Amino acid sequence: MAPFRLHGLHSLSPTWLFWEIESLEPFHMSLSLGKLVNLDRLHLSVNNISGQLPESLGNLNNLTEFRIDGNPLTGKIPSFIGNWKKISRII
Repeated sequence: MAPFRLHGLHSLSPTWLFWEIESLEPFHMSLSLGKLVNLDRLHLSVNNISGQLPESLGNLNNLTEFRIDGNPLTGKIPSFIGNWKKISRII
């Protein structure tokens, strides 16, 4: 198994992640984010993330806040968001 890496990691605490990528090229979100099951806040705003949200984000059942605004995402709102029982803010 390859090492777990997050390119552009800005800051990380045991329960929240603020990720800032300084790239003008669109990229797809890493499936590895779904392994961070203790996150309660995930901020990915304005990172030029393209495509659809990966199904692995459905594993983040402790999320209370999810920020993904300012990204050129496509597709439908994924059904796994309904599994986020603690979520209070999606931007």
